[in-house]
Amino acid sequence: MNSRLSPHRRILWVLLGFGLCSSVPIIPIGPSFIVWPSCSEIAGVVLLIISIHGHIRGKQGQPATFKVSAKHITYTRLLTVAYVFTVTVFLTRIGRFPIVYPAWSLIRFIQWAFIIPYILLMCEPRRLRFLAVGLTVGGILNAVACTAQRFGFLTPQDLFAHLNTLQGGPYALIAQNGLPQGESVGLFSYSRIATGFLLSLSFFAAMLLMRNPLLKILVLILFSIGIAFTGSRLAFTVFVFMASALLLCPRFTPIVFWSFCLISILAITSLHVVQNDYILGRLGGISETYTSGIQQRWERQAVVFGLPMKYITCGCGLGNLGSVIGHTSFRFYRAHGCFFTYLGELGVIGILLLSYCTHILVKAVGALHSYFGIVVLFSIVFSCFLDDFMIPSGQSAHLPVVAAIVLRFAVSKSKRRIVFTVRMTKQ
Repeated sequence: MNSRLSPHRRILWVLLGFGLCSSVPIIPIGPSFIVWPSCSEIAGVVLLIISIHGHIRGKQGQPATFKVSAKHITYTRLLTVAYVFTVTVFLTRIGRFPIVYPAWSLIRFIQWAFIIPYILLMCEPRRLRFLAVGLTVGGILNAVACTAQRFGFLTPQDLFAHLNTLQGGPYALIAQNGLPQGESVGLFSYSRIATGFLLSLSFFAAMLLMRNPLLKILVLILFSIGIAFTGSRLAFTVFVFMASALLLCPRFTPIVFWSFCLISILAITSLHVVQNDYILGRLGGISETYTSGIQQRWERQAVVFGLPMKYITCGCGLGNLGSVIGHTSFRFYRAHGCFFTYLGELGVIGILLLSYCTHILVKAVGALHSYFGIVVLFSIVFSCFLDDFMIPSGQSAHLPVVAAIVLRFAVSKSKRRIVFTVRMTKQ
């Protein structure tokens, strides 16, 4: 039980974590919005096989704070998956929607229904640590790639040139036309926002994993630059929140303080560059198009509330939102908010089931009674209201799995517990 992992198994788990950080297609196969195979998809399949094997063996790990029944978790998860499957299949058939979008979304959703509970409750700590190592390495490479793309050393056209044979789709458009105004997407996704959120999660895992203070300072500065060059205000807000949360933790206070000082000095000395740069100016709120993205986000979210009441109540089926409103772009980016997308595709009933299932898992892993766990959990919930990272979509790849790994790793590394945990335990 306590034996160390063999070297080849260590490498396997590191590669799985690293693979989740790159969803760039290796070869163009399948519909334009689906990218297969990529490192992320391969890692997802391997994790699915491992997760199914873990569920069959039935070695449920003990929750960190509360004793939640394994059967309760299983039945809640199965009920949620059954509802999503039934609604999607039935309404896709009744509405005669294109089958490829809901079919792919449904397969991805079921895949997550196996992997995420395994990561949160069953994955052994030593395996989890090597997954975090892989995420750290992958995040660093993405940050370096974002910086290189910003200075023209690794253009997206070069990165995605082998995908020109795709008939349409976001990767083909980037390969042909490039990214507007010098935006960076790294190696993770065609969405700079998704890449930025991946960098934020990887940054937090890296800070909890590393021990050398100087190395932590260098990593913090590298991730801040990489996220800034994506131009994602959401990702940068999450990054600042996570770094500020670490600042309040005594063992991280000097590291984050001196890192912020160095970043501030760098920003002040290059203020004239920031003011004339589209990406950095947009990030700092001094660009002319600062409010355009926010307005478009609200407009896309408002579309959901214009759906017929039957869809608001029961949903239109996973992946069918774009077909219902007749807007193909919603197949790529959906409603710019997981809550709003799930409200349109799963309805109020689906939202309640999914929320309760998530609550049970979060309760079982003890995230609400862990300082670092609350930081990661708040960042995830915050992003769910502003973008589509936690729904089956091409831009997000396996970001929910990455979030689950970082959440579980944060809980395992947290030494600060909320006071009322002791009181409830005594009862």
